[in-house]
Amino acid sequence: TGAVLPEPVESAMGEFAFTPLPWSPDGTTMSSLPNFGRMVRAGLHLARTRGPYDAILAYGPYSVGLAGVVLRRLLRTPLVVEFPGRPVPPAALHTPGALAARKRAFGARLVRYVARHADAWRMLY
Repeated sequence: TGAVLPEPVESAMGEFAFTPLPWSPDGTTMSSLPNFGRMVRAGLHLARTRGPYDAILAYGPYSVGLAGVVLRRLLRTPLVVEFPGRPVPPAALHTPGALAARKRAFGARLVRYVARHADAWRMLY
């Protein structure tokens, strides 16, 4: 059973209007891959109820960025992906072992995939 998402509230900065999308029922941000489907459904619902997007801004290259790539293809909307530093999963950096090595390799491939499918990048170094 899926939880009901809160209704997004439109915000503005000068003439720029945007709708920050809460991914979880309690309004907090959830950025792990298990919540990927929820992100895509919420983005599609918002596009249907509020009209088309001018652009999609994903605040990271992992699950949120991947959801942005899917929404970009489905909605034919430009995607900007923010890279808030070195794009390496922090938990996998200092953990030894084969599983951590696979996570690092998967993370690197995912970052490259999302970066290739974005229309623009925003580097926050």
